[in-house]
Amino acid sequence: MQYFKSKDFYLASTLIYEGYEIEDFEKDDGKTIFFFADTPALRETVQQYFHDEIYVTPFRYQTAIKQAKAIIYAREQ
Repeated sequence: MQYFKSKDFYLASTLIYEGYEIEDFEKDDGKTIFFFADTPALRETVQQYFHDEIYVTPFRYQTAIKQAKAIIYAREQ
C-alpha cells in the first residue's frame, strides 16, 4: 500500500474531518509524521486544503483535532 505522509497536524486533522483514517504515525525529531492511505481522492482533498477550498464546521473540526491528539498521546503512554 502507498501512503501519503505529512507532518502538518492541521492537515491531518482536516483529513480526519473529511473521513480519512490515520493508518499509522511515527515521531521524527519531535514532530509527528502522519500516514494515510494514498488515493486520488485524498490527494484532491490535500490540494483543496492548500488552496483554502475546504470549509469546516467548528465543532466537528474540534472533534477531529481531539481525535488526532488522542491517537498521538495514546501510543506515548
